[in-house]
Amino acid sequence: MAIFNQFKLSMLLTLLSDVKFGSWPGASLQKEAVLAQCNLIECPTYDLVYSGDGYEIRVYNSSMWATTSSIDDISFVDGTRIGFLQLFNYIQGQNNYNQPIEMTAPVLTEIAPSDGPFCESSFLVSFYVPKKNQADPPPADGITVQKWGLTYVAVRQFGGFVTDSMVGVEAAALSTSLSGTIWADAIKNSHAGEITTSYTVAQYNSPFEFDNRVNEIWFKFNISRWLFYENSHCCCGCGNDCAASMTEAAMVAMAATSMSTVLNESRVLSVLKDASSELVNIDQSLDVASEKSTFDGPV
Repeated sequence: MAIFNQFKLSMLLTLLSDVKFGSWPGASLQKEAVLAQCNLIECPTYDLVYSGDGYEIRVYNSSMWATTSSIDDISFVDGTRIGFLQLFNYIQGQNNYNQPIEMTAPVLTEIAPSDGPFCESSFLVSFYVPKKNQADPPPADGITVQKWGLTYVAVRQFGGFVTDSMVGVEAAALSTSLSGTIWADAIKNSHAGEITTSYTVAQYNSPFEFDNRVNEIWFKFNISRWLFYENSHCCCGCGNDCAASMTEAAMVAMAATSMSTVLNESRVLSVLKDASSELVNIDQSLDVASEKSTFDGPV
């Protein structure tokens, strides 16, 4: 079967070669504003996986963040202010090393929405740790430093000063833009079990800047779990069917690697639903060919 598996991989790469990726209408000015801000202060690097209508998919790799303890408040603005002041003190040297840290962008506020309109939501406010401090980030009471692994996010950009009423509207707009896409499926599966879906607000500007402000809504998701258990025809509990599906998923990762970029695993995923029917046809053809094979040794 080794020859047949190589043939399937070759066919998958052929299917991927015709993939066309769209642009994000109206995003160029906002991207320029982000780039301008990140030329002034350090920002985490990311790679663009896909640009859609009103959203884009990014992957962040090995970024490090200093995060507050959970802050319960009815107001996003107030909760973010409380967390930012804690982080500001941290980077001003109020840490165990008495070490000042340079300001970075963006400041993230992760929101776990409340169950009702007049209940407190939970907020985690985070600051990107500069690369020069990542080898030994200063510890501090009430601050947790974590290094992200490979992290996928769906992103929507918007301008102005962020208000309490704006946050939910922009998050809903991102959800609407993603509706019906494979990214929405991945996000849903990654947040399974949450009463209300958590999301993140990223703010790039000083509170005193009034022009060309850039903010973002982030939906973080785990693409690997979705790859192996949702989109690979995996039937756990069905014996060898599950193992066979895992092999097919591994072929997708191989295709990404052979295309010389870590992102192409995600590019593969973006068209895998369309390619799935073709792979099924290939499987059926290979089964027939295998039965008719006259080779004496293993194929």
